[in-house]
Amino acid sequence: VEVSTYKIIAVSSGEASLSDASSKYKRQSVKKETGYPAFLELYGGMTMYDYTGDYDEFLGSKSKKIEEEMDSGYMLGIRYINTGIGFLTMGWEFNYTSQEADSIITEIDTFQISWIPIIRIPIWTYADIIPDYTNIYAGYALGAGINNVTYKDIDDEKSSKGIGFCSSFIAGLKLGFTDSIAVFGEFRYTPDFLNRYWRKQDIDGDTTVSDEYLSGPSFYAGLSFAP
Repeated sequence: VEVSTYKIIAVSSGEASLSDASSKYKRQSVKKETGYPAFLELYGGMTMYDYTGDYDEFLGSKSKKIEEEMDSGYMLGIRYINTGIGFLTMGWEFNYTSQEADSIITEIDTFQISWIPIIRIPIWTYADIIPDYTNIYAGYALGAGINNVTYKDIDDEKSSKGIGFCSSFIAGLKLGFTDSIAVFGEFRYTPDFLNRYWRKQDIDGDTTVSDEYLSGPSFYAGLSFAP
């Protein structure tokens, strides 16, 4: 092209093979940016919790500890994950769990809201064949909640509500499906520490205070949406 007049003087074209490159690094594709949008996630699955309760007075005794293996229950939840670049991000979740047992404690319903710091490994940035936003991750949920416990008082069935704090370790795999939708599977473990609920309970005309918690694993899956 002649600069002063923009006149095209000559045109040519050609082809080159990748094997002709002088360095193997010039043949590599550009690594994708490790940026994530915000995600709204819906999930549900199975819980397998055990119950432990310390009662300050139980049927005339000064104190009693009750340990029960609950039946398999279920969990439903909604979570918001912040935008982020790199490995660390944070989110908030609200979930509901329900457990049943055929003993003194017959049913426990729990509502929890938690803050979750999360570490994500963006495996989708290292291989072109892996869908965008595919990653493995781990985090720890810290929050507070209320529970509603249904129990047997001699021949009657009663219920009472409690309040407390909760925590659980989570780990999972998220697989990108489209530019805005992903699916994920997740494992959660609720330990016996940093998990406590307190409530009052009537037993044979007397009132006792319980210090209780649920512990054990849960497994669930969900959908993740990027608005």
